[in-house]
Amino acid sequence: MYLKCLPKRTHFGYDLMVHASILAALDHNNNVNKEQAVYQDGESVDEPKFKIAWSKVHKTFRAKPVMTEKDYSYMTAMMEDVLSSDYDPNQAVDISFNQRHIMAPQ
Repeated sequence: MYLKCLPKRTHFGYDLMVHASILAALDHNNNVNKEQAVYQDGESVDEPKFKIAWSKVHKTFRAKPVMTEKDYSYMTAMMEDVLSSDYDPNQAVDISFNQRHIMAPQ
């Protein structure tokens, strides 16, 4: 998800990288505990889904579980919170983070 928010071929400023990293982390945290998908119809109803993938390391085929689709319901709640907040465009907004600058030495 991080590379979808911040492709490597494009240059971004520091502020944009911080905010896009936060968005990628929110998406990951809200979708990290997805359940395994199950078949809805056919002979194998309610059985877990798997896909077969070739392992280059072990030189064998392996069965990998298929997970359910991502849930984006957290986004509507976040947007409602942002839109319902009292925002004054003339007032300065303080967006400061307690973080160390890992990319550049100080």
